[in-house]
Amino acid sequence: MARATRVTRRGYIWLARNVYQPIIKVEIIKDAGGTETVTTNILDLTVTMSANVSIASFVLTLANKDGYYINMFDGGEDIQIWLGYNSTFTKVFRGQVERVYYGLDSGGHKLYLSGRDYGSVLLKRTALDSYENKEVSTILTDGTTGLITLYASDITTTNVSVTTTTIAGITFRHLSIFDCIRQLASKVSYNFYIDSDKDLNFFASNSRLCMTEAVVVGDNLKSINMGTDIKEVRNKIWVYGTNLEGGVPFLKTEQILPTWPPAWI
Repeated sequence: MARATRVTRRGYIWLARNVYQPIIKVEIIKDAGGTETVTTNILDLTVTMSANVSIASFVLTLANKDGYYINMFDGGEDIQIWLGYNSTFTKVFRGQVERVYYGLDSGGHKLYLSGRDYGSVLLKRTALDSYENKEVSTILTDGTTGLITLYASDITTTNVSVTTTTIAGITFRHLSIFDCIRQLASKVSYNFYIDSDKDLNFFASNSRLCMTEAVVVGDNLKSINMGTDIKEVRNKIWVYGTNLEGGVPFLKTEQILPTWPPAWI
């Protein structure tokens, strides 16, 4: 009797990881009181995070069926956004609604909301103050004269790091609080931003590492484009001016050598 031989090989089915099942929650605190959870009506949401010395922002599109959201928001509302995977949320944004628009297209009525985090509040408030012989962080956090204490008491300073620099004297003349902080940060090579808990983070550059997010080729990286753009490159510049007699003399030429091939003048 002939013998039959069968060769088998174990099969493999790739299953997407759970991280590819994102979840979102968005809540808006209404001026009239109460919290409106808009999660189920989200059509599109973009959150731009602040890495350093910048302000986070959001753009949100909601389905406005039967005009449900008409006159519910008028700007200035507190908005909080959570993102995550499966059932685990992380609050990634807290800020204010700044723009409220209504629209209509083939998909029905829409509500468009956009705004920025509470760093934008610091742009709207200005300082007229002078400080002498102050360690940099105390110019922000001092309980009596600190910039945050005086002009942004709704912002906490839990994550403001003490520096090793004392400034002999500095004056802010009608400068926004945001620009005051930026000026201080530049003096000590620090970064700063307002986080999702309305807390000012002021810390040394390159002192923090992100241990929770990564960009992985073949995993969560969709595409990447790299190259060179030389359209703004100039290797040689001529400068002309006018003297008192009305002539136009040749003043100066400046050239960078070696030139950057394949750039051209």
